Amino acid sequence: MRFLFVSFSLSHLNFAKTLSLIKKNNLFIISAQKKEDCAKIIVNFWNKNKIIKLFNSSNIKFEIEIWGQNKLKLFFKKSIGLLSAFFFCLVTLPIFSSFVLKVEIIGATEKSLSEVEAFVASENILPISLKSTLNGANLEEKLMSTSTKISFVSFMIKGSTLFISVKEKIVPDEMSSENFLPLRACANGIVESVEIFQGTLAVSKGSFVMEGEALVMPYTLLSTGEKKDVIPKAEIVLRCFAVQSIVHNENREELQQTGKKIIQRKIAIWGKTVYDSECQVNFDTYNTVVNEQKLSLGNILPIKMISTVYYETNKIVINELFDSVRTKIFEELKLKCNSMIENGTAVLRQFQTEDRVGSSVKATYVIEYEKRITTNES
Repeated sequence: MRFLFVSFSLSHLNFAKTLSLIKKNNLFIISAQKKEDCAKIIVNFWNKNKIIKLFNSSNIKFEIEIWGQNKLKLFFKKSIGLLSAFFFCLVTLPIFSSFVLKVEIIGATEKSLSEVEAFVASENILPISLKSTLNGANLEEKLMSTSTKISFVSFMIKGSTLFISVKEKIVPDEMSSENFLPLRACANGIVESVEIFQGTLAVSKGSFVMEGEALVMPYTLLSTGEKKDVIPKAEIVLRCFAVQSIVHNENREELQQTGKKIIQRKIAIWGKTVYDSECQVNFDTYNTVVNEQKLSLGNILPIKMISTVYYETNKIVINELFDSVRTKIFEELKLKCNSMIENGTAVLRQFQTEDRVGSSVKATYVIEYEKRITTNES
């Protein structure tokens, strides 16, 4: 590396005699050059003090320069934040390896996930726990004694993560309370026809219903006036609408990127910035894109690098008549409407509308289709 070399500038001397003196003292010379009445000798940095002592004892005048010294200082000055973060990691890594910083739940569905999450919160495992204080057998016993939906659970610590493996209880479908729920609309629409097999009807033909609204209640009324829980069964046909619209301004301003950009980088530990490139954004208008990248391995120390890219933009005026883009706009709206309905759906009709106010035109595309509902999963 260049900063390990030392250059001596010598003047008014017998060059050959000086070289002989250096070699006589068994000192290695990397290179030697003579120009008119001056000479330059380059030696290894570690021989610097011996050369200085030799020249002083021989009354040889010299000037000294350490190559790369300024660059080395500049490197440490610019990288002080990054180096601080690195040494901080080295110091804190053994400490954080003794803690649990994350919990991962395996095998749980929505049915049991809330129970496990509530248990983790009640035991104060997060945001941080000492590994030695977590007894897997005790935690398993506690969770099993409080849960109604879990048949087996195990706790295992790997690295800084606590893994909770869960096996849920199997309940026969007919006995599950989840089946005694109303049959609900899965889309907005008008009730076209109703055929009920089991349950109590909550809507009538011709009614407009919203998505999620109850269509058939999960009970029947007995002659005694009591309610009997049943699984709602029916076949209901809805006339639904897939609607997409857009407002087109014939005279408008838009921001366009110029191609110039500025990138700012930060390094954060536990959300606290330890390094910042501190760039100055001198654009009048710009768009920003932020990207976060994990620098640490695992979850022992949450080190992130946040890169923010500033893209310069300029305002441009666009004059675009609706007639020139009508076909393109309605084709795009039609595609969006089709993406809202399932393949094989019976389409009743399609139509489009235009509403103009000044230089603005609202374009709307509508697809009417039929939706059959027989279960809560339809």
